[in-house]
Amino acid sequence: MKLVKRLIVGEVKIYSLGNSELVAQATCTYSIPPKSIMNFKQNVVGS
Repeated sequence: MKLVKRLIVGEVKIYSLGNSELVAQATCTYSIPPKSIMNFKQNVVGS
């Protein structure tokens, strides 16, 4: 997993037991919202 300023990137590789050949691979990203948006959402939901 890699964390950049506001983006998390993850990668998974799956191998079969006893075989060095890659069976499956997945990558994902998540954008961390800025604090100003998070504070706005908390104020709207909290009121």
